[in-house]
Amino acid sequence: MNKQVVCKNMPANNYRQCLAVMLAVFFSAACLGAGCAANESLGSDAADSGIEDDASRDAGIDDAGQKDAGPEDGSTHDAAVYDAGGDDSQTVDDGGPDPEVLPEVSAGRDHSCLLGTDGSVACWGGNEYGQSSPTEGSFSQISAGGMFTCGVLLDSALTYWGINDRGQSDSPQGTFEKVATGFDHACGLRTDKSVVCWGNDLSGQASPPAGSFSQLSAGADHTCALRDDGSLECWGSDFLGQASPPAGGFAKIKAGWYHTCGLKVGGTLACWGCNGADPYGDFGVSGECDQPQGVFSCLSAGAAHTCGVMATGTLVCWGNNIAGQADPPAGAFSSVAAGWQHSCAVKNDGSVTCWGSDSFGQSSP
Repeated sequence: MNKQVVCKNMPANNYRQCLAVMLAVFFSAACLGAGCAANESLGSDAADSGIEDDASRDAGIDDAGQKDAGPEDGSTHDAAVYDAGGDDSQTVDDGGPDPEVLPEVSAGRDHSCLLGTDGSVACWGGNEYGQSSPTEGSFSQISAGGMFTCGVLLDSALTYWGINDRGQSDSPQGTFEKVATGFDHACGLRTDKSVVCWGNDLSGQASPPAGSFSQLSAGADHTCALRDDGSLECWGSDFLGQASPPAGGFAKIKAGWYHTCGLKVGGTLACWGCNGADPYGDFGVSGECDQPQGVFSCLSAGAAHTCGVMATGTLVCWGNNIAGQADPPAGAFSSVAAGWQHSCAVKNDGSVTCWGSDSFGQSSP
């Protein structure tokens, strides 16, 4: 169902309410678990969340993130910590811990995955479609999407696990550097720097432009990528301006549900989408585009919230906080991954902590 088409002829004062209602109906089917029909999956960079988000040795989904009308059982989770031993985010060099030697986490719709320093992957949370049951192998990067997860193996091949109702898990052959999962589509950065996408292409989110790129991030119905010169290209749905990036030099890009944020070369943030409006006002969602001031080392855009690690290592989040996903714990962090209604982050000591909705165990590493 194309939510924009259904609502576009509504009077202006009713458009937002129509969109919110359509999203609630749309996602209620996605939350029925194994008993529902073909699922309209997410990122979770989101997910790089996005809703994503993705985790990589040099970066993610990605973000790919998603919007939910609320956790199924209303449960939330205070920060839970997992010691990885030994993000989804490429960081600006701020003299902090080297993310190359730390584990990285990726947050999807109702699950989360951790890429260990030894290339192993562990996932937790919802697993009704196998999205938390990784395939065997050693990985260089992972990205958790709606009800599926994709990863880049050490031999640069792609692999996936989870739902495949829209072809989002039909990853192409070839050699890849990175992969970014959205709601029900995914994109990969080949070793020749070109981008290829697959899965749902209803809004053009899986139809990338030609050219050379260095990063990419998949949202709900749009995708963005970073060119070598620091400029951005976005494609797919743009009805709230989420695929209309500003000019300027960027170091990182993160696509959320219907918003996008970028980390500029100097470490400041820029977010766009929503066009200054709150399309989810009826559900109390607001502020995902209201980025704070300051210098950041990394960021991640979720469903309707965004998180970033400041140059000091402090973690801040803003936007929708219905499940506590925008209430990060204190501490010093190296990377963060914002999912649907939960978030996870890696501390400087290598431990992983999650907070927000825990209705599927996605915040219990």
